Amino acid sequence: MHAPITRLLGTFCMAWLVAACSTPAADSAFDPNADEGTPAVISSVVPADEYFAGYETITLNGTDFGTDPDEVAVWFNNTKAELVSVNPTQIVVRTPNLVADSIRIKVAKTNTVAFSNAVDYKLTSLFTDVTVFPVNTTPLGAGIGADGFYYVSTLASGIPSGVGKFDADGADNATYVPVQSWSYRVVKMGPDNALYMLRVAGGVPIVYRSAAGGGATTNWGVGVGRAEDFDYDAANFMWVVGANETNTVANQSIVRVQDNGASRSYVRYPFVANGHAVKVYNDFLYVGGTRGGNPYIWRFPINPDNTLGAEEEVVNLGTAYATDIVPRSIVFATDGTMFVSVTGSSFDALPSGRQPLLQITPAGAVSEYYAGIIPGIILKMHWIPGTQNVLMTVLPAEAGGSARLISINFQKNGAPFYGIE
Repeated sequence: MHAPITRLLGTFCMAWLVAACSTPAADSAFDPNADEGTPAVISSVVPADEYFAGYETITLNGTDFGTDPDEVAVWFNNTKAELVSVNPTQIVVRTPNLVADSIRIKVAKTNTVAFSNAVDYKLTSLFTDVTVFPVNTTPLGAGIGADGFYYVSTLASGIPSGVGKFDADGADNATYVPVQSWSYRVVKMGPDNALYMLRVAGGVPIVYRSAAGGGATTNWGVGVGRAEDFDYDAANFMWVVGANETNTVANQSIVRVQDNGASRSYVRYPFVANGHAVKVYNDFLYVGGTRGGNPYIWRFPINPDNTLGAEEEVVNLGTAYATDIVPRSIVFATDGTMFVSVTGSSFDALPSGRQPLLQITPAGAVSEYYAGIIPGIILKMHWIPGTQNVLMTVLPAEAGGSARLISINFQKNGAPFYGIE
């Protein structure tokens, strides 16, 4: 007697439920006829496939990107990128600081329900840590051998700790030069595959030499003045610069050293300045230093007879950048771009707000390079032969931090270093 009523109620309830699901309430936001928008389409990315994380920009080409930057977002996985510009067919974004091999780039628009298609991309680190040193260990100079190993002079809690040998992966292979009572500010491999080092401590700086294979050093050059840096030219002469501005007797801050086997010969060139960095490039000797408390880059032509020509001012860094800096190291790209690391008046100080790496074009224009990228204060630089990478000894920017030996991609090819090529 009750079965027909039960079936009738069931049919009524089912009809009501279907109606409730398919017909929104009057105050519902659901609109089955709403325009869901046209999703953006990414057709290509420039540079293609991969680029550096947290550095400069990449470009997305495609369609239906829109024009309002407030209505467009670009996502690298779950990380939103900084938008630089947008038009219907092109978006420019700054890459986020996200290092990963497999990243999916997508475009979202506020007036569109669906994301764009996803493009696979890779972001790599601009620099890699070759070695992170223990706290209170300070790397000074770092050289590169023809074998691809790195040779680094260090201090441990302010005490000289010799020269270590590291492979490209940062593994500490051995002590290459034993601990002595002094440290070495500059370490470079010479054309004879011996390691040459500039002693820091003592009344008269000396160039020391450790034969191929390492081991104890010999006193190789004593007539180099108050030396700060050295480099080689194509004729295998060593050029040494020093801080001799106040030496009113000699005023000889540039010394050319010739190896005669059992002895050395020296040619001294008057130069009233404090030279702190030197680099041979394209038959010129470039010197970074100070004169009258102001920082400069100078150059001198190296004549065919191996003598030095007259001084030429490349750039007054005090005018072009800042007066409270000291150039510490110079490297060149093959296109003539010069890169200069700077510190404050002492090695472990950098003027507030300054970046430690300057780029100087062949025309003399000065700008900061990789601002905010390098993790500390650059002391010395050495271009890794045959690559776009520069080896740097980097001091911590804050007390209690760790110094590093890093390899950083300059996106340019390096000019020759004549010591090992």
